[in-house]
Amino acid sequence: MLLCLGVVHSLFTPLQEKFTDYIAVPKPNMYQSLHSKVIGPIGRVLEIQIRTEEMDRRAEVGIAAHWRYKEGKAAPDEIDAHAKWLRDMLDWQMDSASSTDFMDNLKINLYQDEIFVFTPGGRLVKMPKNSTPIDFAFAIHSDIGLHTIGAKVGGKMVSLNSTLYSGDTIEIITSANQKPSTDWLKFVKTSRARNKIRKYFREAQFDQSVKLGTEIIERELNKLRLKKDKESLEEVALSFGHSDLTSLYAAIGSGDLPPQNVIRKLVPDDSESLVQKTLFSRIKKIARPGQTGVKVQGLDNLMINFAKCCRPLPGDKITGFLTSGKGITIHRTDCRNIESWLGDPTRNITVEWDVPPDTHFNTRIRVIGEDRKRLLRDITESIAKQDVNIVALDMKIADSMAVGDFILEVHNLHHMVKVVKSIRSIRGVLNVQRLDHIGDELLLVDHAATFTGKSGK
Repeated sequence: MLLCLGVVHSLFTPLQEKFTDYIAVPKPNMYQSLHSKVIGPIGRVLEIQIRTEEMDRRAEVGIAAHWRYKEGKAAPDEIDAHAKWLRDMLDWQMDSASSTDFMDNLKINLYQDEIFVFTPGGRLVKMPKNSTPIDFAFAIHSDIGLHTIGAKVGGKMVSLNSTLYSGDTIEIITSANQKPSTDWLKFVKTSRARNKIRKYFREAQFDQSVKLGTEIIERELNKLRLKKDKESLEEVALSFGHSDLTSLYAAIGSGDLPPQNVIRKLVPDDSESLVQKTLFSRIKKIARPGQTGVKVQGLDNLMINFAKCCRPLPGDKITGFLTSGKGITIHRTDCRNIESWLGDPTRNITVEWDVPPDTHFNTRIRVIGEDRKRLLRDITESIAKQDVNIVALDMKIADSMAVGDFILEVHNLHHMVKVVKSIRSIRGVLNVQRLDHIGDELLLVDHAATFTGKSGK
């Protein structure tokens, strides 16, 4: 075969870095061949593939036919390699949400180019071209991938979305407290990594939906002074087409089943007025201080989302609304978008803040001031003194006026107000306001003038 390759390269000019030896390092499906690209007649680029009859039969007919051709005489190591590839295919199928996803993943893994990288111990790992450290981590083990917090390539720290190249030695740094990020799905290249991440979020969302649904039902039963009857709840679950209580709670927590529908099944017909009275009372007293509700415990709960239209902060009065498939969406009680929902007891959920003091929330402020030198420097220094991180900013000059929009990471409403007061004290600053987006309209809310100075908890 090397003689054939030498003849080809003597007749035509080979292209550098376009030679691949799939004999020394076969593909996962045991495909073997020598590939070389050369400049052929009339300047056209040709790809030359050189392989034996046995290799060609395997490439053209497939693994099963190859086994039959060998009549059971394949070496144990070769059989193990075949079996591993087939097991990987089964894993893709089990992790895929649908048959379409499985076929897409299979096409990706069969037809993409590969690179060869190493573990710190020298183990060779074959990866698709343009793979990232996250892909590598999942290729080693699912638990390593799920708990990846950083990566080193050649002994140097790199970002988790950086591209790997053949010959790289990758070290994965893990943490027991680390969890996958949805951002990983935007850059991972391998089907294994993508499916494992999606599976994690499906399971996490289900668990959180069950917990949230249980809390909602228990709160509703307590309001009606009813005891939690497991047998009755199981009958209700069956009546709604759910096989068990867990499935029922998950449907409630995800917003697919209104909790009031469940309560009506549990309460006798003559107590219907009691249900309506309780629901009306809850709407009337919404977000009143001291009222018990579902606890909003930060940004890591997949089934609790913070509305982008009003960007609530700890310290804001809030209310929640069940959204099908997404759990509870948290709004400020003064958000214009909730006016049409307040009268709907099937969607409205009472909520309260329960946020650790080190949790960060994004908020937007607008600074308006006189155009002068070093104004932006003074503003950013003032923000930094309040231990606030600037996520993004947009500063423009118009008619001798400077207008800057800032996205800041703050702990709560009280923290934001301290930042606003600090910026207002800067020379040339005319106004600082909290900025909310309500549809396409900008709503400027001046909280500094009305804030009472209470804690954001």
